[in-house]
Amino acid sequence: MKKFNYLILGAGVTGLSTAYHLPDQEYAIYEMQDRVGGMCRTERVDGFLFDYGEHFIRADDKYVQEILKKLLRNNLNHQTLNAAVYLKGHYVNYPFQTNLFGLPTDIVKNCLLGYVKAWYEKSDEPRNFEQWIYKTFGKGIAKHFMIPYNEKIWTVHPKDMTTDWLISESVIPKGDLKLVIEGALKRREKGKRIRWYPLDGGIESLPLSFLRFVSNLRLNKRAVELKPSDKEVVFDDGEVVRYKHLVNTIPLPELIKIASEVPLDVEKAARNLKYNSVLCVNLGIARKKISNRHWIYFPEREYIFARVYLPSNFSPHMVPKKRSSVSAIITYSDWKPISKENIIEKVIHDLIKTDILREDDKILVKSLIDIRYGFNIYTLDRSKNVGTIQDFLSRNNIHSIGRYGNWEYSGIDHTILNSQKFAESVRGAT
Repeated sequence: MKKFNYLILGAGVTGLSTAYHLPDQEYAIYEMQDRVGGMCRTERVDGFLFDYGEHFIRADDKYVQEILKKLLRNNLNHQTLNAAVYLKGHYVNYPFQTNLFGLPTDIVKNCLLGYVKAWYEKSDEPRNFEQWIYKTFGKGIAKHFMIPYNEKIWTVHPKDMTTDWLISESVIPKGDLKLVIEGALKRREKGKRIRWYPLDGGIESLPLSFLRFVSNLRLNKRAVELKPSDKEVVFDDGEVVRYKHLVNTIPLPELIKIASEVPLDVEKAARNLKYNSVLCVNLGIARKKISNRHWIYFPEREYIFARVYLPSNFSPHMVPKKRSSVSAIITYSDWKPISKENIIEKVIHDLIKTDILREDDKILVKSLIDIRYGFNIYTLDRSKNVGTIQDFLSRNNIHSIGRYGNWEYSGIDHTILNSQKFAESVRGAT
């Protein structure tokens, strides 16, 4: 029977980064898929590359920048983010609240007056995400963008969510009164928010780049049973592996399902964790530069997608020459089911309505990527449920980290920093 000091479940960026930060430890990474990457994977279809969702990397932290440069070397680029919001037939730059100019006058007035009132008005500390939106942006911006968009992307109403996921100002920029007023009176220059991305190979180039620095990777290994008291994991091919520390990066509910000796309160907490799923409708277009945007938000219900992003603008190597690509993001859940019948045609129809595509555009590629675990939803009881589960796991030398392991909202930059912090903590304890 094999035994490792650290057994890492999952070879997404979290698992790979954890191994990267434990170079002097005896570890092994077990991954159920036939390739690394997890959510950071890329599909190739007739020369077009499509990621599993949007992965433009925030790299404001210097350590994250250093890691990216070390991993990707010359296969790395950064550019200024060009994002927009589409509302009432108009495109305005993102963030919405500081770029109101160009919208219908009544909407601009409503949003501006609401923001000014919220700016000066004293109110109680928000108890949920909806209250935070009203306190931060006022009724107009809440009505026209923040409430409908967030309900659309999360699939639950903001009143049923906490604000724990707002880990930094870059997640939802608040703006300030001067910028909001200025942006209502005239068109502002785009902000200088920088995003990083591989030049070639799509986002999957990042997890692949870890492979020069990590070892003991096993693919096609699905964990089917976890025995905490014995410190053993059984895999679908019958292999049994013992560990001193188990590092989990797979979704918390999936881990609890395979664990034995789980208390009833922990089982209940795992069942109460909520998530939505993400459907990516990917199109390859026989026309270059169909848009100069990286992505666009669509708060209105009449459009089937919540967000659209343009992979061909992340890197020119995402498409053949003189071609473009677009990916529409549609979220769904038990609270917001969707019919996948004719969904590609519905997306094309709405892309034409919003002037991203033309009626005469030739579509060379159509593909779907269906992601079961999309966004982990910050329900009002999420913190309590995660705490109950983590208490049980920590008592059994199980460290559950990352986007799915800690059931959190995090990007690649946070994943790298969190795995570094975790590795430092466990090295210091041994």
